[in-house]
Amino acid sequence: MDPVLIAVLKYGFLAMLFLFVYFSMRTVAAGMRLPKQPASADVAEPKSRAKRPKGSNAPAVVIVRTEGKRAGSFRLVSPMRVGRAESCEINPRDDYLSQFHARLFPRDGAWLVEDMGSTNGTFLNDLKVVGPLEVHAGDDVRLGRTVLQLRR
Repeated sequence: MDPVLIAVLKYGFLAMLFLFVYFSMRTVAAGMRLPKQPASADVAEPKSRAKRPKGSNAPAVVIVRTEGKRAGSFRLVSPMRVGRAESCEINPRDDYLSQFHARLFPRDGAWLVEDMGSTNGTFLNDLKVVGPLEVHAGDDVRLGRTVLQLRR
């Protein structure tokens, strides 16, 4: 074989190997990244409770289902983070979740869901969440293999 061809193949293989390692490490780092700091408007929210106006369709309970099985339920009384990190208030055992995947938080008497830069995305009733979206009782929020069913 021609020595020039062997050199080209050798350096091409090394370049491909370098790119594989680079993108693998970037994906792992994205899954471990801490969430962004909340905006200044959200700073006061963690200590407040959401007020539910009479007759509103605001959710009060989250039922967590992972792969079709009920994994727990939580009352919505304060902002809640969902993810694999131990510090998350909702921590389902789902390998498709990021460390800090999404959060549910109150604002002006309503509840909103927001994706926190997750790898696999967050979906509200099969629509991708790209910014804070208001949620109502009866909505389903899908994250990985986990579904959060919002109820009154």
